Amino acid sequence: MRIFIVLCLVAAAAHCQVTKVDWHTVSPIEVFPKDYNLDRWAKILEDAERVNPTRIVGGEEATPGQFPYQIGLLSTNAAGSTGFCGGSILNENWVLTAAHCVDVAVSVEVIVAAHNINEPEEGQYRVPAQKIVVHENWDTATIRNDLAVLRLAFPIEYSDRVQPIRLPSRSQVGQTFAGETGIVSGWGRDSDSSNSVSPVLRWTQNPITTNLACSIYYFFQINSAQICLSGEGGRSSCNGDSGGPLVIVEDDGIATQVGAVSFGIALGCSVGWPGVYVRLTDYLDWIVEHTDNEIFIRDYVPFFDVLLRKSDCTMKVLVALCFVAAVAQAYDIDWSQVSPIEVFPPDYEGFLIKKLKNVTPLDASRIVGGEVATRGQFPYQVAVLSTNAAGATGFCGGSILNENWILTAAHCVDVAVSVEVVFAAQNINEDEDGQFSRTSTDIIVHESWDAANIRNDLALIKLAEAIEYSDLVQPTRLPSRSQVSETFAGLTGTVSGWGRDSDSSNSVSSVLRWTSNPILTYSACRSWYWSLVNTDQICLSGSEGRSSCNGDSGGPLVVTDTDGEITQVGVVSFGISLGCAVGWPGVYVRLTDFLDWIETNTGGDIVIRN
Repeated sequence: MRIFIVLCLVAAAAHCQVTKVDWHTVSPIEVFPKDYNLDRWAKILEDAERVNPTRIVGGEEATPGQFPYQIGLLSTNAAGSTGFCGGSILNENWVLTAAHCVDVAVSVEVIVAAHNINEPEEGQYRVPAQKIVVHENWDTATIRNDLAVLRLAFPIEYSDRVQPIRLPSRSQVGQTFAGETGIVSGWGRDSDSSNSVSPVLRWTQNPITTNLACSIYYFFQINSAQICLSGEGGRSSCNGDSGGPLVIVEDDGIATQVGAVSFGIALGCSVGWPGVYVRLTDYLDWIVEHTDNEIFIRDYVPFFDVLLRKSDCTMKVLVALCFVAAVAQAYDIDWSQVSPIEVFPPDYEGFLIKKLKNVTPLDASRIVGGEVATRGQFPYQVAVLSTNAAGATGFCGGSILNENWILTAAHCVDVAVSVEVVFAAQNINEDEDGQFSRTSTDIIVHESWDAANIRNDLALIKLAEAIEYSDLVQPTRLPSRSQVSETFAGLTGTVSGWGRDSDSSNSVSSVLRWTSNPILTYSACRSWYWSLVNTDQICLSGSEGRSSCNGDSGGPLVVTDTDGEITQVGVVSFGISLGCAVGWPGVYVRLTDFLDWIETNTGGDIVIRN
């Protein structure tokens, strides 16, 4: 989703003349990924801790002429609204900027030789654009190919304060520039509390990150045609810097532009998220083709200085639900010592929790799991204690398929050497009448289980000894094959388990709890988790802070079907690491996509609807 902020300003510029602009009315052009819900983030992260709330987001004020290739850009759309961006000088006739800055523009004015855009400085002037060329593959939904070039109505003249930028050479196409110090400059907002662009040019610097490291922040939405700058220390480009240059100073002491500001995270510019830029080495041919081959490329002409920027976007972070500790029997466990088994994307280091530790849940006093279950209310529910080779034991949920087989999540048992399954339990901390356990070393994890992306998160446990059914022990019912195409969206889903009963709890609940919420549509869930969610997953709303939590992994998500009976439609897989009560949907394995796999591996003796 792109947001073009309406700007109450008329940029009527004359040839080589500075037109007075009311900069208080000029707002940045912002760009966000498809379906990104800014209001949702704003509500959930209202009290989020900023890395350094007093820091100027853009870093430092530039000295006049420090970035002679930097230009300001005023783009006006058909409705007469004007947006502000940055850009860079390619030569006397062409400037480079971001596609989202000009894709709906009917006219563009380029500000040259400026330091304070609010003052009629000596030497500062404006040039209208004669031609706007937006990349033909610009994709507003995914923010890909976010590049444009503008041909000026008349050539600019070089001076100490007006110079072209140098682009990378073709021999650098395979370079990532990771670890290099990137510099970004622009007139974007100088703090998260500001509502307008900065009157003076500012700049900051940080290391360029690897694309893998950047993808972890943006849920693997970053591709090879993009480049990212670390947001460490709260240093970052901000709204209004879009289109501006990201440069590095190379071994020859000259600045080379390696990126153009594209987007960032809508949480704010100082929260520490990387900024995302268009990687110019992937677009050298396109730039040359559309600028009459009149640009300066490294190894042809020496040149200059440095800069940086970012905008606003989205991201999502995830964590699976489960627990780790040392354990013996189902009854002799010190549950206060049981810690969650957590699953993260590769290299994820809990950044979101560390930086946003002051997040206020929607209802901090609510029990996350909802209500305490009555004994026997969920006779298909089991507890799963999985022990790995190091002797550490994790806690999960599961459901009974038949007298010999248990269904759970792959991430609960993928490193287990043995499991113990507890039946007929309501209080797992008590030796209740009728409660018993079975052990197993026969574990089948889905052969396509992908721990990095949390896909195919399903596993089966074959019990060493068959169980007997009773009022407290019954098999779950799976959907019929005629329901494979059903989404179950809008139905009330019920989830149960012994997971944490609040975000402040450090251990699982001693008693079985349950909660219910509507099942979401696939597209609604993707608006929270972006491309991490696919069609073989199903999501339960987290409205009112009701949700499964750490330790519920592998447990059943059920609906009351049209025949009035309970049908299990999902298995708890993962949620958001901000907390269980922040209102995020929970993500579950969609069982209609795995009926054949379950039947094949259990011999088919399971209860399926109809």
